[in-house]
Amino acid sequence: AQPTWRAAQLTEAETALNKARARNAAPLGVQRRWQQMPKFGPKCF
Repeated sequence: AQPTWRAAQLTEAETALNKARARNAAPLGVQRRWQQMPKFGPKCF
């Protein structure tokens, strides 16, 4: 079994990586969403 502090470090690193990935992927996802649903206005988001 891993020490808890080690597991916490790994979890923190994974969370940071996921946040960075989400931040990089967000603009593309938004553009794709707008292309797929052009009939919806800004109010829907």
